[in-house]
Amino acid sequence: MTEVSIKIEEQSRELSEIHREQREYREEIRQLRQENVTLREENTKLKQVVFQIEERLESLENGKRRKNIVIQGMNINKNVLETLKQEINNFIQVELAVDVQIEKVVKLGEKVCLVELEKEVDKRKVMRNKSKLRNRRKCYNVTIDIN
Repeated sequence: MTEVSIKIEEQSRELSEIHREQREYREEIRQLRQENVTLREENTKLKQVVFQIEERLESLENGKRRKNIVIQGMNINKNVLETLKQEINNFIQVELAVDVQIEKVVKLGEKVCLVELEKEVDKRKVMRNKSKLRNRRKCYNVTIDIN
């Protein structure tokens, strides 16, 4: 009988150990679930922040783009941007009879450049007067597009 009682006692200890381990595992699972909930909430908040930042960035980019025009068809041989800026400014003043303030000019190709005007009003003036290019005696094959 002692052998049986030793086996029972041994199994009882093993069972107690198994119960203790189960309690530890349950506690660990509970903590992991809580951590998971916390991380999901944080993830949701971060997604909202990223979405707001993306919207703001898009708004800023669109605001900047609203002042841009693309001039195509002019021979652009200038590598110095200040000279190119002055040449474009003179072209707009003489050919379109519009006084504008140019913020930046970027050469996009041999006959294409991006002109960033300082004000959206300037862009509207240029767009209203771009049809004057067709009526000039000098044959310009220049188009002004919205960027």
